[in-house]
Amino acid sequence: RVLVVNSAFYMRRTMLCCQKVRLDCDFYTVDLNTSPRSQWESWVPDFTLFCNWTKLIHEWIGYVAYIFY
Repeated sequence: RVLVVNSAFYMRRTMLCCQKVRLDCDFYTVDLNTSPRSQWESWVPDFTLFCNWTKLIHEWIGYVAYIFY
């Protein structure tokens, strides 16, 4: 058996890639990007998230590419 340790952000595409080449793997996610927030902070927009859009779009394109390849 193979254990794939990967970032939680990339794991969905990693799983799809392993399925495409028929690898029977176990998956373990790391570095979840979560942090505790108080109630009032959840209402304040976090504008630094806009910087992560390129990273997210890259993952979407990669995921779609694996589906149709």
